Amino acid sequence: MPSRCGYLLAIPDDDELWTAAQAAEHFGYTGPNAAGQARASLRRWGVEPVRPPRPNVLNLYYADEVRSAYIGRPGVSHRSDLD
Repeated sequence: MPSRCGYLLAIPDDDELWTAAQAAEHFGYTGPNAAGQARASLRRWGVEPVRPPRPNVLNLYYADEVRSAYIGRPGVSHRSDLD
């Protein structure tokens, strides 16, 4: 079945996909730009969307990758310049 943007997504049926808004809810982000904050965090943590960013198309993320990235994120006082 084609998606709204006109191309097929080959995604296994058993994989759960989340939008950035769902990821933001999992992270506990609130406010009008919570989804944008979640997208920025996911990008920083190396989580790629299932489909490339395109105008007017929601990015989807594998839920297990989002959960893993959130658990493995650097702590509040982490200094990445010392890695």
